[in-house]
Amino acid sequence: MSQGAGVRPNDESNHFDVFEVFDVITQQTRKDLIADIVGHPKGMPSMKELQYLNPDVDRTTILGHLRKLMDANVVDSVAFPDGQRPDEGPYKFYYITERARELFDKNGIFDPDVRRPLYAQVEKPADVKHAEELARPQLE
Repeated sequence: MSQGAGVRPNDESNHFDVFEVFDVITQQTRKDLIADIVGHPKGMPSMKELQYLNPDVDRTTILGHLRKLMDANVVDSVAFPDGQRPDEGPYKFYYITERARELFDKNGIFDPDVRRPLYAQVEKPADVKHAEELARPQLE
């Protein structure tokens, strides 16, 4: 399936408090989730991939941490619109916001050039590899 028409992500003009961001990203599970997102080859893992990479954390807990990261405008999500969703596999993906990426770059943290080779070393079962290779919606 080719990249589908994207859905406009949540409005990034929401507040962006640097102190809040640093407070939120220092919690270990959230730090791991950010590293997983940054390390992903497309920068947009699905829940399936995040669950595989964090086997000791249940889905509900991952969602709660993603919500905190989204509330701080560090992470956002994008999904294929109804009618354009793939027949198989995930249709919703998580990514680092532009404002968070700028902050990370400015402070030398969560560098994709460091995280991606580490992510690539993780052995993944066929279904997770397949999810990793699927097309992602485009951000508008």
